[in-house]
Amino acid sequence: MEELEKAIQTLRETLEYAEKAPHIMHKLPWALYQTWKIFDKRERDNNTKEQDMMEHQQKKEQGSLHSFQQIQDIPEWLFIGAFPGGDVYADKRKLENGDYKKIALVNKYGILWSADGINTDASVRELIFKSAEAKKQEYIDKINQYDALPAAVQKKYILGREYETLLEQLPASMVINQADNMEGMSLKDRILNTYETLCKLHGEQNDRYLAQKQQEKASRQNPKKKSKTR
Repeated sequence: MEELEKAIQTLRETLEYAEKAPHIMHKLPWALYQTWKIFDKRERDNNTKEQDMMEHQQKKEQGSLHSFQQIQDIPEWLFIGAFPGGDVYADKRKLENGDYKKIALVNKYGILWSADGINTDASVRELIFKSAEAKKQEYIDKINQYDALPAAVQKKYILGREYETLLEQLPASMVINQADNMEGMSLKDRILNTYETLCKLHGEQNDRYLAQKQQEKASRQNPKKKSKTR
């Protein structure tokens, strides 16, 4: 009843505006349309907020993507922290810049290894790889869930927002080519295709970083002898 009263009040206000606006020819239809737009947007925003709140609550209850059995198996020296940017894995036995030495950062795009983290214990590397796969599958499941929404308008709104978010993370030089290559694809397929591209870029970026660090380490261990000049 409260929503109906708000809608009636909004209709009155838009109709009052229309009556005073000489450029609006059909006053009542215009007012009805504007009222519908306001409440449709409000409903879609509320649905999105509810979905975000549900996902946040689920993550809060889970604590992380690791199962209870996995958490039991981790060594005492391994720190795992869930942060907005992803799960941080660190070695509590070592300090770096006043904090635990980071081994890796895991998010839905993959793993960002630290320079020394890639060489950590095999059991920990396996745990990190499993976590990365779980995050990737969780994201794909979420997109499939959105795609299965019965309300076409809501589905298009949520998936459209997700697609725009992914495109914003692509290098500007790739956006046009990415869009051209996906011409004719459904919105869900566009999202998953762009997501895979970002995962690949993420991995290549980390590979370059590790190669650079290894080169720097080798240079420190084998410094070039300065030639003597007279």
